[in-house]
Amino acid sequence: MNKKIRKIPLPVLWRVAAGLMAIVVCFLMICLFEKQRADSLYTFFIAPLSSVSALTGLVSYITPMLFVALGCTVVFQCRRYNLALIASFLLSACLVSIFLLQGDEKPVWYLVPAALIIGTTVGAVVTAIPGLMALRRRVNITLSSLLLSYFVLQLSSFLLEHSLRDPNAAEGASFEIPQRLWLPRILPGTELRLGVLFAAAALGLLYLLLYRSRIGYGIRAVGASESMSAYVGLSWSGVAMAAQLLAGALAGFGGAVEMMGIQTRYVWNGVFPSVAMFGILAALLADSNPLRAVLCCLFYGYLHQGAALLQAQTGFPTEVSLFAGTVSILFYFALCADLIPLPINGKRAVKSDAAVEKTEKKEGEVG
Repeated sequence: MNKKIRKIPLPVLWRVAAGLMAIVVCFLMICLFEKQRADSLYTFFIAPLSSVSALTGLVSYITPMLFVALGCTVVFQCRRYNLALIASFLLSACLVSIFLLQGDEKPVWYLVPAALIIGTTVGAVVTAIPGLMALRRRVNITLSSLLLSYFVLQLSSFLLEHSLRDPNAAEGASFEIPQRLWLPRILPGTELRLGVLFAAAALGLLYLLLYRSRIGYGIRAVGASESMSAYVGLSWSGVAMAAQLLAGALAGFGGAVEMMGIQTRYVWNGVFPSVAMFGILAALLADSNPLRAVLCCLFYGYLHQGAALLQAQTGFPTEVSLFAGTVSILFYFALCADLIPLPINGKRAVKSDAAVEKTEKKEGEVG
């Protein structure tokens, strides 16, 4: 058994440990604050996997999350930590909701594709703002994107109150988007809609783009070294902006998909969407690898679905899932803080102690 464990790469073990830490946090929170612990633990950990409808609901929930995670993998591999993908998702969902609610009797064949195009375009434009500020004015892209996300949150809350809010809905939700404007189901009797196929296609295309194309090589090369990428003839500024636009477009598309059958009302009044936050956490835990991001999205979606079922049963807050997810990322960072990711080939490279001593010895001889 020990030999088998030793063959598993350390980053994999650390991701598993981070996931176990999230589960332990949820377990402790339920044991501390729930009176009927056995029923609550069953609802949280077993119920999300107990039936076909629960599993399809889980896949449906993580669909927009996966779009955000895929967008994050692009900008993170380019070493541009643009967190405006939250704003892209949020503003896209808000504007798509306004567009669909004002569609009146216009044909579906026009409204549905137009809504997806609007969401994609809005998402790309939003992430381009901090990207341009970083390139032109050398503004820290992480700080500017966080401020932009907060601004978009307030703007979308304003639009909800003045253009979308249903006075008969509880807790400040919008009017319900007509069912004729939802994406069609791909399996009758389930919650799986066309967005799942869009997400699968985006995953496959993005993987090929990042690891089997010149563009993907450019993105990872710029992330490794701007000066080296310029030396080999790449326009690092153009590559960086292309990465921002692609990431924002993915997140914006996810926001549109969210409002077309998954979330039937716009409900984020003054709070960031948990699905977008989980998407960022999934990309971090996956180390910016699109294929691993799918598994991480499934894991975080499982935690959220368990928390949602428990809230419906006992009123336990769903925020425990996001709290546990954040703890898992912090734990993962603490474990792998000594590793430096090199996104040229999607793997990590770590100098051994012997290699470091050899380098220092050579430097001493030269000196």
